[in-house]
Amino acid sequence: MKTTRKTNPRSGNRAKILCADPHRRLSETLASRLRQAPNIRAESVTNANAIIDKLVRAAENKDPFTFLILEMRLSRTSSGEVTPGCGLDVLRALSNAATFHYPLLAWPQAVIFYVQSPRYEDAVRCLGAGATDYLPKFGPSGESNIERLLESCQDLITEVQPQKQAQREWLKQHYPTLVKQFPGTFVAPVPTKVARGAAITGTRLDEDHTLIVGDSYAAVQREIMQNGVLRWEQLPVFNVIKPTKTPH
Repeated sequence: MKTTRKTNPRSGNRAKILCADPHRRLSETLASRLRQAPNIRAESVTNANAIIDKLVRAAENKDPFTFLILEMRLSRTSSGEVTPGCGLDVLRALSNAATFHYPLLAWPQAVIFYVQSPRYEDAVRCLGAGATDYLPKFGPSGESNIERLLESCQDLITEVQPQKQAQREWLKQHYPTLVKQFPGTFVAPVPTKVARGAAITGTRLDEDHTLIVGDSYAAVQREIMQNGVLRWEQLPVFNVIKPTKTPH
């Protein structure tokens, strides 16, 4: 599916991103890395209350944060215990418009989860609650996924929103099949017509899509960029989380 890439009209100003991670050094390092992009401002916090406080103050000052990067495991307060689902609680609070008199994010529900311990069940819950993306901090071989996170941020800033929404709907529809057949991998769905033109022999998912499958985001991107046709397509790459085994 080839579309003309346009600048989102909301991206005239630099995006303002809030990074939340329970480890202060990681949160500050992530914000520092994001600030290297010329179109991004970034700040960091370490707990759920600090997230809401910062969002409220920024909104009251008419300089709201554009979107939020969240760890799933957070504490409610600076001295509180880190709990597994606290990040999802934050997303649900932001989704509850009746809680506040004004939106706390400039782009409603623009939330990316960037997690230390990815779980298939968590990915389903976060995406189902309206998160834009769910990314592990590390790939299957232990490599950092920071570049994938940066790309996801840039997608939010510049991507045509109807195209992005269509990709999310495609992922929601096909995720159960992807988990059964390709757990723990990265996949890029290629429209069948494009796949024929590119002469690729990927895995056929259905009549409409052929998959490029790799064990890392970099491997899939490398295959795309090495193909003279695919490199010009706006192909999304999805991380298929491996389901966790539950004891019997």
